[in-house]
Amino acid sequence: MELNQGAILPNNIVIKEQKKVQKETKSGIIIPATQKIPQMIGDVLLVGTGTAKEEMVVKPGMCVIVPPMSGQKFYLDEAGEEEFLLVPQTRVLFMWTPKPAVAE
Repeated sequence: MELNQGAILPNNIVIKEQKKVQKETKSGIIIPATQKIPQMIGDVLLVGTGTAKEEMVVKPGMCVIVPPMSGQKFYLDEAGEEEFLLVPQTRVLFMWTPKPAVAE
């Protein structure tokens, strides 16, 4: 099953969590990718329609920060390898459009 085969209820978004990157010091010590602030950063894949009272402000391709446990996790494959999160738009704390990568 693919994401574009379904429909999202109004005022909801589907996001995929960005991978946490481990950092390494100059001496080779690996700093684990733990978060000091327990918030999730993700990429918006799909958005539902707005309602008469609330317009959809979040758009596909944006990055968002949402509080922990603010949505419903789901998987499209039986193995559970690809995890997505269904979140109401009202739970988004911060959003931005990432800058496009510069080709060298």
